[in-house]
Amino acid sequence: MPLSNSIITLTTDFGVRDGFPAAMHGVVLSINPRVRIVDLCHAIRPGDIAHGAYILATVIPYFPKETIHAAVIDPGVGTERHILAVRTQDQTFIAPDNGLLGYILQQNPDAEVRHLENPKLWLEKPSFTFHGRDIMAPVAAHLSLGIPFFEVGPVANSWEPAPFPPVKKKQEHIQGYVIHIDHFGNLITNIPGEYTGTLTIGDHQIETRARTFSGGAPGEPVIVMGSSGWLEVAVKNDSAANLLKVSVGDTVNLKVSKT
Repeated sequence: MPLSNSIITLTTDFGVRDGFPAAMHGVVLSINPRVRIVDLCHAIRPGDIAHGAYILATVIPYFPKETIHAAVIDPGVGTERHILAVRTQDQTFIAPDNGLLGYILQQNPDAEVRHLENPKLWLEKPSFTFHGRDIMAPVAAHLSLGIPFFEVGPVANSWEPAPFPPVKKKQEHIQGYVIHIDHFGNLITNIPGEYTGTLTIGDHQIETRARTFSGGAPGEPVIVMGSSGWLEVAVKNDSAANLLKVSVGDTVNLKVSKT
């Protein structure tokens, strides 16, 4: 009997011009017609694993327990890369082993991690170029029907790390990275938001702290604690990324204020 309260989310870099997301919907519903499918995001930049990893890490905490998340940002599709199934205390994830689940695994060190290697749960004769439709979607659907998690495949003992490593702390200095630039040009770092001090990005030193994105003078970069709990750099009514000429992956350093 299908589980009427099951939820499967889909996160991809497919866009919405083609039928790829719809094909995954069709596969899932053919196996479990009562499941609820949520299109979490199909606008991940093509092949941008860091973008997808950030979206997953910041959005999935707001979904109900037992939600299944299938994510397909997979430039290595058809190669020897593995596909992972990850079960945390609250939720389940299916994604290629390319770092896409790296932040999830950092946050959940006790998660159960397995490789998808049971072809009985896949579509017949899966293509080399659309594992999202032929492997990940059917496995997610079968899991939503309540099959035991171990049936997806053997335990994985290693996997690709997150796109950017955790922050490094040395006395009053914290080194991190710009891990995402949002639609508004705000710079999201992986430095926890509770820290205060002077933030250095490239040649720019930023000291002003603001509670909102409208804080600070026009053209002045400010430090904001973002909704995801990390430090962000914003410029009132402007793009901090363009103004400071900063890209994802750039190093940021925080000199922590003494309290």
